[in-house]
Amino acid sequence: KPIFDNNRSLREAHGFVREMVFQDIDDPNHISLIFVVTSEEDALKWMNSVELQEAFKISGVIGEPKIVFRHQVRSA
Repeated sequence: KPIFDNNRSLREAHGFVREMVFQDIDDPNHISLIFVVTSEEDALKWMNSVELQEAFKISGVIGEPKIVFRHQVRSA
C-alpha cells in the first residue's frame, strides 16, 4: 500500500481522479482497485507504463491484473 500511495501523482497525471481499495476478506493478498478516470486511453497508458510495472515488482505483485472498464458517467 505505501508504494501505491506514493504513486498518486503519476496516477493523477494519467487522469485518475478517485480510487477505492478493497482487500479480500478470505485472502488478504488479493485486492481490488476501483478507479474513476477521465480517459480510458490515458488510464490504459498508465496501466501499461514502465513505472507501474516497476511498482508491481517492488511491491511483490504476482500475476497479471485484470482490467475492466465499466461505466462512463456524463453530466447532463
